[in-house]
Amino acid sequence: MTQRNFVQHLALVATAATLVSATANAAIDVRNFVQHLALVATAATLVSATANAAIDVKLTGFIKAGAVGSDRTVQSYGQANYVAPTSARPDGGTENTDGGLTFQTAQSRFGIAATIDETTKGIFEFDFVDFTEASPTLAQNPRVRIAKIEHRLNEKMLVQVGQDWDIFSPLNTFTYNYVGNTFQAGNSAFMRQQAVLVHTTEGFEQKVALGLFNANNAAAIGDVERSAVPTLAYQASWGTSPSRIGLSAIVSQFIVRPGGERENAMMYGANFFTEQKWGSFDFRAEAYYGQNMANSG
Repeated sequence: MTQRNFVQHLALVATAATLVSATANAAIDVRNFVQHLALVATAATLVSATANAAIDVKLTGFIKAGAVGSDRTVQSYGQANYVAPTSARPDGGTENTDGGLTFQTAQSRFGIAATIDETTKGIFEFDFVDFTEASPTLAQNPRVRIAKIEHRLNEKMLVQVGQDWDIFSPLNTFTYNYVGNTFQAGNSAFMRQQAVLVHTTEGFEQKVALGLFNANNAAAIGDVERSAVPTLAYQASWGTSPSRIGLSAIVSQFIVRPGGERENAMMYGANFFTEQKWGSFDFRAEAYYGQNMANSG
């Protein structure tokens, strides 16, 4: 229904209500009723005007289906399975180290990007990973990877708010083991709840971010929230992908409890990164130094 037709329809309803009210010896307050309908019509006009502005929705993702096997047990974040391998199970002890074979679609991904107008966009992305399920089928559950809003202030400045990749470590490696390679697997950054300001000029980009120090999946707040000190991160890069070089840094303070006593500790890091493309050859590398970065993200 168009905006004009909808408002005309409400006007007819208001007229009918007036007649019904008069017939029923003014059983209802006609003036208030019509005023109420006028407010509804005004709200409907605003909603309709917003709806008439086309929202561009794009679906993204992939299905990662296949067979995975090994001649000895591998581990996905400490669990003996093939969901997102990160290491081989060490010898020793009573644990079985025999290999195996599985078929699965773990690490498949699905995303939605909704562009409201030229300045505002929202992005949701989910994947299907659970390190506690060795070979799931119907038991696979989605988890939120990205949930952010982007708003462009002008041609050079962009604001991003929500859950996204930490700006400290911007490169992705060449692998199909996406989660096993990037989720707290020795790399210097993963997902973070953060607010990012991006400033871009020709051949040069800067990012500044304030973020949550770490995740807390418990029901109650803990030291993550009680630290009350967000991460502060900065990134600068020269060139444009896939050929650029850059520097980044991150710092924060968090609570530790050695021996049960509360103390504050510092987390910091500095990173140099580059990605280059020469014809069909791609090169990506990072070199970083830091302290207590494993406690963050």
